[in-house]
Amino acid sequence: MPKNTDVFDIMIEKELEAVAFYTKMLEIAKFDAFKATIREFIKMEENHVVIIQGFKENGFKDRQIKDFKSLGLSSSSDKAEPIDASSFESILHQAVQREDAAYNLYTQLKEDMAGTEYEKIFALMAKEEAAHKYYFEKLYDDHILKDN
Repeated sequence: MPKNTDVFDIMIEKELEAVAFYTKMLEIAKFDAFKATIREFIKMEENHVVIIQGFKENGFKDRQIKDFKSLGLSSSSDKAEPIDASSFESILHQAVQREDAAYNLYTQLKEDMAGTEYEKIFALMAKEEAAHKYYFEKLYDDHILKDN
């Protein structure tokens, strides 16, 4: 396993990629309601960077994060769909996919690091991603599926 700073730097890089993704969406989104939602997405991902930087600088401190169940929307849709930032549905779809991928990554890393301090950190980050995925799935369910 790489040194702690290497692991944390990789985690921070992935979270910054998510910030960049949502920032790009913000730049091309056409409606104020979409932009407001995307700004919330950016804040969530930026908070992940802060959390991980805290781990890097101070080590792991017990934090409780509520468990979230999936609404199953990410498994029922196509992967790698082109992004259409003018469509709220497309933005939400991509957000669900990204959060699902991050959740799966952190869950796998948690399993790979069972019995180490890393297991706790990856478990926490997986729960964070699950919470975000649930948030986006709920938006999708409330605003897209309800209208169909």
